[in-house]
Amino acid sequence: MEKTVSAKIEDLKLDILKQAKVAMEHAVDKEDSAMVAAIAEILAHV
Repeated sequence: MEKTVSAKIEDLKLDILKQAKVAMEHAVDKEDSAMVAAIAEILAHV
């Protein structure tokens, strides 16, 4: 079954959020984790 565009976008957002979470856990300094959190926040509103 073909996925709708919105379903594909949702999948991508979930994947990016998972990666962002991992990046935050491995962030060396506060700036890195703040930037990753900001990106995740932006994606949450797309």
